Amino acid sequence: MDELLAGIAVKKAELDRLRPQFGAALGNLEHVHDLELTYTSNAIEGNTLSAAETTSVIEHGITIGGKPLKDHLEAIDHYEAIRYVRALARRAAPLIEADLRQLPAGRGAPARPPGLSARLAGNVARPRRVELRSPPLPAPRRDPGRIPARCPTSAHRR
Repeated sequence: MDELLAGIAVKKAELDRLRPQFGAALGNLEHVHDLELTYTSNAIEGNTLSAAETTSVIEHGITIGGKPLKDHLEAIDHYEAIRYVRALARRAAPLIEADLRQLPAGRGAPARPPGLSARLAGNVARPRRVELRSPPLPAPRRDPGRIPARCPTSAHRR
């Protein structure tokens, strides 16, 4: 029995030695999971960002050309809401209603770029449509004398 306890103590010491590495790996796994959860949840709601685009928006803060600003803000808001709930879960204090009430007001509300008033925020989400047109092409020149002899249409002219 003493040998079993000694073996357990050795394995426990080895596990404790490796825990800091597990902590970093766990944080990375949690981050990847939160990104995937954000993508799938927003996709169900009709968000047009792909999984890779959602990751780019959250990790690098870039916008994706041709995608609505609303989709970018939804991804950021959802990810921040997940992080907020995780922070609440890690606290030693019990969860209270006031904590949850802060979620829709602070984290779940649509985000706006800093300095943008609420009145203007809707205008950013609906940009004007601009059509670019190329100049008209000139009409093709017709010169029957320049038709090659082997052209099928030249046989009709002989």
